[in-house]
Amino acid sequence: MRTKRSSRYVGAPAHPRPRFGVDLPDGAEVQIAVVDSGDQLDDEDRARLHAAIEQAHDELDRGEGIPAAEFLADLRSRRG
Repeated sequence: MRTKRSSRYVGAPAHPRPRFGVDLPDGAEVQIAVVDSGDQLDDEDRARLHAAIEQAHDELDRGEGIPAAEFLADLRSRRG
């Protein structure tokens, strides 16, 4: 788990609504932990995801892709 030390000062950006009723005074030091529980994929779903990504790479290698700008323009045109 990665952690980071931080201090809060007046005028510093803060969560608009303190979570869990925590209201810290200016200059209070806090330790922030980034918790990543993963992607929740089981082995079968992860294998299908990796196969789809590999297939997409192969299609791009064969020149079967389209430019992002063209793709986005097509999506926008479908919104009407």
